[in-house]
Amino acid sequence: MSEKLSIVNNAEPPEALIQEAIDHILKEELAQFADHLDTARRMWRQFRELVEQPEFPAALITAYADVHGCRPDDDNLSLAGVDAMQPQFREIIRPRAVKIARSWRKQQQIEKEKLHQSPCGPVIQ
Repeated sequence: MSEKLSIVNNAEPPEALIQEAIDHILKEELAQFADHLDTARRMWRQFRELVEQPEFPAALITAYADVHGCRPDDDNLSLAGVDAMQPQFREIIRPRAVKIARSWRKQQQIEKEKLHQSPCGPVIQ
């Protein structure tokens, strides 16, 4: 039975399950982007002058460095979730989604096998 389970787990998951995993990843990434956007909009409204300064405010550099172990980097424009805004993002994350779908299917198979077991051993069908 475990040999059969191993073969099933290595096979390509059903397309519907892969799409569900893609949708899950996309939603998570968009939520991270939305969180950054929400913060940026609130910061801009409340501290417009600080946000629009060409250089990071000197008075805040030390506090930032003490907590994060490095100086703030105005040149680092990477933010979590930004990639989700790209039109090809669904295709980029497909390999990751396949892995997630496989793990979901494996968990479903384990739960299904647990249902078919009794305290006396496997149920014969």
